[in-house]
Amino acid sequence: MNGGKKVEEDKQPQKRKRPIWPWFVLLILTLGAIYVHYQVSVMIEDLKHLARDITQLLEWLLSVLPD
Repeated sequence: MNGGKKVEEDKQPQKRKRPIWPWFVLLILTLGAIYVHYQVSVMIEDLKHLARDITQLLEWLLSVLPD
């Protein structure tokens, strides 16, 4: 009879460990999104400075030209 009891114990659902790799993928995607956001912000600031610098250059060129 003990043999039958062992079979019943084997049929009980075992707790499966949840895989950890989806969390790593989520972490990598999140870090990538933060990095891209930072780089885009830096590029936008550079474009703002470039527009201001070009405006100053054109104003200087116009001031140098004879009337």
